[in-house]
Amino acid sequence: MNILAGRITLDFYGNESLTKKKKLISQLADATRRKWSIHLMEVDAFDHPETCVVGFATVVSSRERGQAQAVEIMDYVEIHSVARVVKDEMEVAAFDSLV
Repeated sequence: MNILAGRITLDFYGNESLTKKKKLISQLADATRRKWSIHLMEVDAFDHPETCVVGFATVVSSRERGQAQAVEIMDYVEIHSVARVVKDEMEVAAFDSLV
């Protein structure tokens, strides 16, 4: 068993509303949850209306599948988000190595 974890920094250029940012992140989280069995949520830059850092995590069967799924997720976010992706990171860790 492997765990896929990732972090994506988004730039909501010109946004001045935290409410709008949270609504857009909620819509993105719902869309990614429907497409994959992942959890995506805001993990940093909570009080900055133009910046958002989202994290996601899921369990995957293999390291290779995790890496492929991470690329799919990051591409999906880049295409379907109204914000620009500034930075993305991901890691696949074997559960045995975490204990």
